[in-house]
Amino acid sequence: MNASVFLGRSRSWRPLPLALTTGTGLIMGLQLGFATGAYSGYHSVKDLPSSQYLISLAKDVRMEFLAARGQVIDPGQCRPRSMTEQEKFEYQQSLQRQERRLNSDPEMGHSWDTHQSSQQDAKDQPGST
Repeated sequence: MNASVFLGRSRSWRPLPLALTTGTGLIMGLQLGFATGAYSGYHSVKDLPSSQYLISLAKDVRMEFLAARGQVIDPGQCRPRSMTEQEKFEYQQSLQRQERRLNSDPEMGHSWDTHQSSQQDAKDQPGST
């Protein structure tokens, strides 16, 4: 429970001031918790030995997600915009190149499906556990 509830009950406040005090305390606590959590997360990522790799990975995932939806973010901008026809074509070409590369080198894209199928093949062989 919120400390303001205990304060209001000890002073026998009416329901409206009690609700306003409780709501205010709740909002302030949420904001403080969010700010300290964000600050802590930021410093935890910065303290990692490969923090730049993690940050660039998160940016790549975001750009890939937006590109799949047909949007792109220009450098120095915050809001995504719709891709032009040329950008859509280049994105489709990059996906096709990546698919061809993964199909030509099975060890490169060792996905969960190949892992599952190799485990199933090992179980199907006689003398395996």
